[in-house]
Amino acid sequence: MEWVRLPPTALQSLNKMRFVLDINIIISALIRENSIIRTVLNVPYFEFFLPNYAIRELKKNENIILRKSGLKKEELRVLLRLILSKVKIIDDKIISPYYKTAEEIIGKIDVKDIPYIALALAIKNDGVWTSDTHFQRQNKIKIFTTKDILEILA
Repeated sequence: MEWVRLPPTALQSLNKMRFVLDINIIISALIRENSIIRTVLNVPYFEFFLPNYAIRELKKNENIILRKSGLKKEELRVLLRLILSKVKIIDDKIISPYYKTAEEIIGKIDVKDIPYIALALAIKNDGVWTSDTHFQRQNKIKIFTTKDILEILA
């Protein structure tokens, strides 16, 4: 695992940033053993949020994640618990008032992404961290790629 090292001056001037995570960020952290994403999820100057919907999706895709990661079921559960300990899971009740607006923003692009945009509308945040390029086709919510996140840390 690689560690991101920031000079002390950068740490002092860095305000805590808040990101809504797309499920693909969590899946990448689970599948890739030496994932830089795992390291970034441990950066104390970031806060991460995930809609409860994503937990259901992770459970639904557990067999695919197991196959791609090569992990055993218990190993996956332990790793997922570790990763999710760095993430605030937001209940559907909080984001549901924003579903209609989120659907207008991204529904025609990908309906599975509505909960992430709804969460971004529901809470104070700096944007959505995703590796899905189709998020860029909307212009209401700021989108960050992993490259963007690493540039913030550079």
